[in-house]
Amino acid sequence: MIVTMQIAVIITDEKVDEIDDLVPSLFRSRAEVVRVAVDEFLRAHRRRVIDAQYLSGLEAGSGDSGPGDPGPGAVGAGDREPPGWADIPW
Repeated sequence: MIVTMQIAVIITDEKVDEIDDLVPSLFRSRAEVVRVAVDEFLRAHRRRVIDAQYLSGLEAGSGDSGPGDPGPGAVGAGDREPPGWADIPW
């Protein structure tokens, strides 16, 4: 079942004018412009969260391995999975 919710937003006249420039050439309606913008925002936010979790996992798994250490976050073949990787929503 799909649930739909209306959300009222107040935006400036200038932004409305910019949105209107996109309709109907790139989008069918103002609502479609807003839906696409929200989808893009959420996609970017999820990506930032996953990237932060990934980097955190790499940092948690990096330790000094002595001379020739390739640096923080380096994981080699056969290495154990760094702590925190299980929390990454691959």
